[in-house]
Amino acid sequence: MSGLGRTRQARILLAGLLVSGSIAGCEYATERDTPADAVSPATRRPARPAEDPALAARIASNRVKLDQLLGSAPATGLVLADSVLVGGQSLGSSKTGQVPAAGHYTISFACIGAPDAQLTVSQANQAGSEIVETAFDCGEVSEHVADLKRGPIQAQLLRLESGQPSGAVAGFRITSRGR
Repeated sequence: MSGLGRTRQARILLAGLLVSGSIAGCEYATERDTPADAVSPATRRPARPAEDPALAARIASNRVKLDQLLGSAPATGLVLADSVLVGGQSLGSSKTGQVPAAGHYTISFACIGAPDAQLTVSQANQAGSEIVETAFDCGEVSEHVADLKRGPIQAQLLRLESGQPSGAVAGFRITSRGR
């Protein structure tokens, strides 16, 4: 093979690498990327089907109680929200979103069916990164007011527990202040 053929092969390989690199940087929409304003009990990620009918009933009952505790989602000002099974074999979730503008935001969180859960909210551009890191008691709504900057935000809900699923659920909402 001549030097000209190798040059052509190298150009084709380089072009392929550039295209694959640019595609790898693309963002693809998934179910977890649903806009925060669209989060409601009807659009949440469904729980894995429980093989135990009693556990399925406990999960459904706990979800209803959690929705009652957190109240309905505001029509505007919702930045990020989630609710998930916590404890047992499902340890929780991590969710990311975007804060649209710098300002004061309310972080509301609650859980049902366990003694407590943990919430960590962080924003990479904040000094020290963590905005809220708290363990909270279940059965009531806890709130925290935070100064957030415009940009990405991440929230993690969890309950450190192993063993059999308990049917415990936890949820949070980050809304612009006054909502």
